[in-house]
Amino acid sequence: MNVDQQIVVVGTGGTISSRFDPAQGRSVASQAVEKIVALLPNRAELPRLEFQNFATIGSFEMTIEFAHKLTKHLAEQLAKSDVGGVVVTQGTDTMEETSFLADLLLPLGKPVVFTGAQLPHDHPQTDGPRNLEDSIRAAASPHAAGLG
Repeated sequence: MNVDQQIVVVGTGGTISSRFDPAQGRSVASQAVEKIVALLPNRAELPRLEFQNFATIGSFEMTIEFAHKLTKHLAEQLAKSDVGGVVVTQGTDTMEETSFLADLLLPLGKPVVFTGAQLPHDHPQTDGPRNLEDSIRAAASPHAAGLG
């Protein structure tokens, strides 16, 4: 990991960012990515992070236009010399499609890691923070460069 480079964490919503909303009677994508990272016990061991909350929507609401805008945004982040990689938090309904589009359109080189969760942000056994931490470590690894 290059300490001069940072990892950009781009939030788009999904279960990983969801909390129960009593008014709606269901979990709703609403949490900023920095709130998920704040749950990590070993934050000091992570690389330098920048947080960007691109959207807070359920992945079932993602359109091809949204995925294309997101991919263009990721390309802009990767073009920055101080960025070593990007992590995207997204709902699992469309993560495969979005990550495939990104793989087709983004230049090889810096890692882009997509991650999500099966349990909401406020669930006692949420898997989101652990998945996010693992993804940040993967994006910061020099071994992940160029893997697609």
